[in-house]
Amino acid sequence: MEELILDSGIKKIAIKNPDGELITTLRINVADARTAEKFAALINNLELLSKKQENEKKNLDKKYAGRPITTENSDDVDTEQVIERSRTDIKYLKSCIEELESVFGKGVIKEIYADSYAMVPDFIPDESALVELVDKLVPVMSNLFERRFKTLQSKYNASKRGKHTKSKADLILSLIHISEPTRLAL
Repeated sequence: MEELILDSGIKKIAIKNPDGELITTLRINVADARTAEKFAALINNLELLSKKQENEKKNLDKKYAGRPITTENSDDVDTEQVIERSRTDIKYLKSCIEELESVFGKGVIKEIYADSYAMVPDFIPDESALVELVDKLVPVMSNLFERRFKTLQSKYNASKRGKHTKSKADLILSLIHISEPTRLAL
Protein backbone atom coordinates (compact mmCIF):
# COMPACT_ATOMS: atom_id res chain seq x y z
CA MET A 1 0.00 0.00 0.00
CA GLU A 2 1.24 3.43 -0.88
CA GLU A 3 1.41 5.97 1.85
CA LEU A 4 1.22 9.73 1.97
CA ILE A 5 2.35 11.77 4.90
CA LEU A 6 0.89 15.24 4.84
CA ASP A 7 1.12 18.20 7.12
CA SER A 8 -2.51 19.20 7.70
CA GLY A 9 -1.29 22.59 8.89
CA ILE A 10 -2.89 22.25 12.31
CA LYS A 11 -0.56 23.63 14.91
CA LYS A 12 -1.04 23.47 18.65
CA ILE A 13 -0.36 26.28 21.10
CA ALA A 14 -0.06 25.18 24.72
CA ILE A 15 -1.63 27.57 27.21
CA LYS A 16 -0.07 27.10 30.63
CA ASN A 17 -0.59 28.68 34.02
CA PRO A 18 2.26 30.44 35.88
CA ASP A 19 3.18 27.10 37.51
CA GLY A 20 3.79 25.59 34.07
CA GLU A 21 0.71 23.35 34.19
CA LEU A 22 -1.18 22.87 30.94
CA ILE A 23 -4.54 24.66 30.97
CA THR A 24 -5.61 23.95 27.39
CA THR A 25 -4.27 23.69 23.87
CA LEU A 26 -5.30 26.09 21.14
CA ARG A 27 -5.43 24.69 17.63
CA ILE A 28 -4.84 26.83 14.57
CA ASN A 29 -4.65 25.77 10.95
CA VAL A 30 -1.81 27.58 9.21
CA ALA A 31 -2.58 25.65 6.01
CA ASP A 32 -5.92 27.44 5.79
CA ALA A 33 -5.24 30.34 3.45
CA ARG A 34 -7.67 32.47 5.47
CA THR A 35 -5.99 32.01 8.86
CA ALA A 36 -3.45 34.82 8.50
CA GLU A 37 -6.18 37.12 7.21
CA LYS A 38 -8.47 36.14 10.10
CA PHE A 39 -5.73 36.79 12.65
CA ALA A 40 -4.87 40.16 11.09
CA ALA A 41 -8.59 41.02 11.08
CA LEU A 42 -8.77 39.96 14.74
CA ILE A 43 -6.01 42.41 15.68
CA ASN A 44 -7.60 45.16 13.59
CA ASN A 45 -11.07 44.50 15.04
CA LEU A 46 -9.71 44.54 18.59
CA GLU A 47 -8.15 47.94 17.89
CA LEU A 48 -11.44 49.22 16.47
CA LEU A 49 -13.33 47.89 19.49
CA SER A 50 -10.85 49.61 21.79
CA LYS A 51 -11.37 52.94 20.00
CA LYS A 52 -15.13 52.48 20.16
CA GLN A 53 -14.91 51.75 23.89
CA GLU A 54 -12.78 54.86 24.42
CA ASN A 55 -15.42 56.97 22.65
CA GLU A 56 -18.14 55.45 24.81
CA LYS A 57 -16.09 56.21 27.93
CA LYS A 58 -15.64 59.81 26.80
CA ASN A 59 -19.40 60.09 26.33
CA LEU A 60 -19.92 58.73 29.85
CA ASP A 61 -17.34 61.20 31.18
CA LYS A 62 -19.36 64.01 29.60
CA LYS A 63 -22.63 62.61 30.90
CA TYR A 64 -21.32 62.29 34.45
CA ALA A 65 -19.09 65.40 34.44
CA GLY A 66 -18.97 66.84 37.94
CA ARG A 67 -20.39 63.64 39.45
CA PRO A 68 -17.62 61.62 41.11
CA ILE A 69 -18.24 57.90 41.48
CA THR A 70 -17.47 58.21 45.19
CA THR A 71 -17.05 61.19 47.46
CA GLU A 72 -14.01 61.62 49.66
CA ASN A 73 -15.88 62.27 52.89
CA SER A 74 -18.62 59.73 52.55
CA ASP A 75 -19.38 56.18 51.65
CA ASP A 76 -21.83 57.27 48.98
CA VAL A 77 -21.37 55.60 45.62
CA ASP A 78 -22.98 56.74 42.39
CA THR A 79 -24.36 53.29 41.57
CA GLU A 80 -26.03 54.46 38.35
CA GLN A 81 -22.65 55.57 37.02
CA VAL A 82 -20.87 52.42 38.21
CA ILE A 83 -23.47 50.20 36.53
CA GLU A 84 -23.42 52.12 33.27
CA ARG A 85 -19.62 52.16 33.09
CA SER A 86 -19.48 48.45 33.94
CA ARG A 87 -22.01 47.62 31.23
CA THR A 88 -19.92 49.51 28.69
CA ASP A 89 -16.81 47.58 29.72
CA ILE A 90 -18.62 44.22 29.69
CA LYS A 91 -20.05 44.87 26.22
CA TYR A 92 -16.51 45.63 24.98
CA LEU A 93 -15.05 42.53 26.65
CA LYS A 94 -17.75 40.26 25.21
CA SER A 95 -17.02 41.65 21.74
CA CYS A 96 -13.30 40.95 22.24
CA ILE A 97 -14.10 37.38 23.30
CA GLU A 98 -16.25 36.89 20.18
CA GLU A 99 -13.38 38.13 18.01
CA LEU A 100 -10.89 35.76 19.66
CA GLU A 101 -13.28 32.84 19.32
CA SER A 102 -13.82 33.61 15.63
CA VAL A 103 -10.17 32.67 15.08
CA PHE A 104 -9.48 30.06 17.78
CA GLY A 105 -12.89 28.41 18.11
CA LYS A 106 -16.04 28.78 20.12
CA GLY A 107 -15.55 28.26 23.84
CA VAL A 108 -11.78 28.74 23.82
CA ILE A 109 -11.93 31.56 26.38
CA LYS A 110 -13.92 29.30 28.73
CA GLU A 111 -11.23 26.64 28.28
CA ILE A 112 -8.42 29.09 29.05
CA TYR A 113 -10.17 30.50 32.13
CA ALA A 114 -11.90 27.24 33.14
CA ASP A 115 -11.03 27.60 36.83
CA SER A 116 -12.55 31.08 36.92
CA TYR A 117 -15.70 29.91 35.10
CA ALA A 118 -15.97 26.99 37.55
CA MET A 119 -16.02 29.47 40.43
CA VAL A 120 -18.24 32.06 38.70
CA PRO A 121 -20.25 30.66 35.75
CA ASP A 122 -20.88 34.12 34.25
CA PHE A 123 -17.23 35.15 34.60
CA ILE A 124 -15.89 37.57 31.99
CA PRO A 125 -12.11 38.01 31.78
CA ASP A 126 -11.13 41.62 32.32
CA GLU A 127 -9.30 43.75 29.79
CA SER A 128 -5.92 43.03 31.34
CA ALA A 129 -6.39 39.26 30.96
CA LEU A 130 -7.48 39.53 27.33
CA VAL A 131 -4.70 41.97 26.46
CA GLU A 132 -2.15 39.62 28.04
CA LEU A 133 -3.54 36.72 25.97
CA VAL A 134 -3.42 38.65 22.70
CA ASP A 135 0.02 40.12 23.45
CA LYS A 136 1.37 36.61 24.01
CA LEU A 137 -0.41 35.17 20.96
CA VAL A 138 0.93 37.73 18.46
CA PRO A 139 4.57 36.55 18.45
CA VAL A 140 3.54 32.87 18.49
CA MET A 141 1.21 33.35 15.53
CA SER A 142 3.82 35.42 13.68
CA ASN A 143 6.33 32.62 14.18
CA LEU A 144 3.87 29.98 12.92
CA PHE A 145 3.04 32.02 9.81
CA GLU A 146 6.70 32.76 9.14
CA ARG A 147 7.64 29.07 9.39
CA ARG A 148 4.78 28.13 7.05
CA PHE A 149 5.82 30.80 4.56
CA LYS A 150 9.45 29.63 4.60
CA THR A 151 8.37 26.02 4.13
CA LEU A 152 6.19 26.94 1.16
CA GLN A 153 8.89 29.15 -0.29
CA SER A 154 11.50 26.40 -0.09
CA LYS A 155 9.15 23.77 -1.56
CA TYR A 156 7.87 25.81 -4.45
CA ASN A 157 10.80 28.05 -5.27
CA ALA A 158 11.42 27.70 -9.04
CA SER A 159 15.19 27.48 -8.60
CA LYS A 160 14.80 24.51 -6.21
CA ARG A 161 12.49 22.59 -8.54
CA GLY A 162 15.08 22.24 -11.27
CA LYS A 163 14.53 21.53 -14.93
CA HIS A 164 12.93 18.10 -14.40
CA THR A 165 9.97 19.32 -12.36
CA LYS A 166 6.78 19.68 -14.32
CA SER A 167 4.99 22.98 -14.52
CA LYS A 168 1.46 23.32 -13.19
CA ALA A 169 0.09 23.15 -16.76
CA ASP A 170 2.09 19.97 -17.45
CA LEU A 171 0.78 18.37 -14.25
CA ILE A 172 -2.82 19.16 -15.19
CA LEU A 173 -2.33 17.76 -18.68
CA SER A 174 -0.77 14.57 -17.31
CA LEU A 175 -3.70 14.14 -14.92
CA ILE A 176 -6.09 14.53 -17.86
CA HIS A 177 -4.15 11.91 -19.86
CA ILE A 178 -4.09 9.51 -16.90
CA SER A 179 -7.81 9.88 -16.32
CA GLU A 180 -8.76 9.55 -20.02
CA PRO A 181 -8.33 5.72 -20.13
CA THR A 182 -10.22 5.45 -16.86
CA ARG A 183 -13.08 7.49 -18.32
CA LEU A 184 -13.13 5.38 -21.51
CA ALA A 185 -13.15 2.16 -19.47
CA LEU A 186 -16.37 3.25 -17.81
